[in-house]
Amino acid sequence: MGGIDSVYYVPEYLSEAEEAQVGAQLRASPEAMWQPMRGRRVQECGSAMAAHGRGLELQQLPPWMARVCERLVREHVFPRAMVPNSISLNEYSPLEGI
Repeated sequence: MGGIDSVYYVPEYLSEAEEAQVGAQLRASPEAMWQPMRGRRVQECGSAMAAHGRGLELQQLPPWMARVCERLVREHVFPRAMVPNSISLNEYSPLEGI
């Protein structure tokens, strides 16, 4: 059955040390940055709902996240013209998922 050509998984992209650093950054995120949703929490980085409630306003990515995005471009996971500028992080509760 049809796969999606533009979506793929890169196993072990981060080293164990890099994964620990990213995890530490996420655990240090202020609780106010996380929005509760059904079965998960979500943190939006690089964008926020516009004040008028329609559309998004771009914001600067946290430096640690910007470094990961630059690496994705440098290693040709994303083309330079499509460098990630916003990220949606989803934290699922145990036994929850997509």
